[in-house]
Amino acid sequence: MTYSSTPDPKAGVQRPADTATDASGAGDTASPRRLTRRTLLGLGGAAAALAVAGGSAAWLFARTRAVPPTDPAVAATEQARRHTGKVVTHSLRAELAVLDLGGREVRSWAYDGRLPGAPIRVEVGDELRVSLSSDLPAPTTIHWHGIALRNDMDGVPGLTTPQVEAGQVFEYAFTVPDPGTYWFHPHVGVQLDTGLYAPLIVDDPNEPGGYDDEAVLVLDDWTDGWGESPDQILETARPRRHGRHARDGRHERDARHGRHGPHGNAIG
Repeated sequence: MTYSSTPDPKAGVQRPADTATDASGAGDTASPRRLTRRTLLGLGGAAAALAVAGGSAAWLFARTRAVPPTDPAVAATEQARRHTGKVVTHSLRAELAVLDLGGREVRSWAYDGRLPGAPIRVEVGDELRVSLSSDLPAPTTIHWHGIALRNDMDGVPGLTTPQVEAGQVFEYAFTVPDPGTYWFHPHVGVQLDTGLYAPLIVDDPNEPGGYDDEAVLVLDDWTDGWGESPDQILETARPRRHGRHARDGRHERDARHGRHGPHGNAIG
């Protein structure tokens, strides 16, 4: 079946006509579209599905509650993890540093003045305790990227973990559940685009590996102190903001680039 078109005198455009022509060329006048029983049942089913979905969402949100670190569910989950009974301790200092980028030195931020930071190595089931102290002019945290852990150790300020101010110390403590090669970094602003990152390697004692040597590579497209700072790139990429958030962004940028210390400038 094919459809013909007739001009619409009001709009001056072509619109489908109300006649249909079958293969024999005979035309039938099409009646206006009517709400059939099948259409009505379909609409009713869709409405019912939306009502059920809405009711389920309302029930879910009504039953949702925050789970604090002291909740028995957290303790039960931690207890169910595999434990070796071994505790691995490390200390990290987040600080301003002069970093060597293949012969060119820049000022940035780093853990203990190293780029990347020193690797942390544990085995599955070990308890990792890392004491973070900060000499930075802005708050910071550590996020353990890819690790399944209790959320009060996850390093997201304002949601799960307190941020670490200058002069403060915070201890991260959690059981490491899964083997693999991970990394850790701050979850504040664009601090992960400085030198604040390092590998976290979780070995599986049941898979010792048959290699003669091991090399851990950390790749980064660097900009801090080389070209535009991470703050400047972010500010250029996002729409203009006003009010408190804009002031906060300027404050951290000032702190990172001279007001509180010589950071982000090439040295040689």
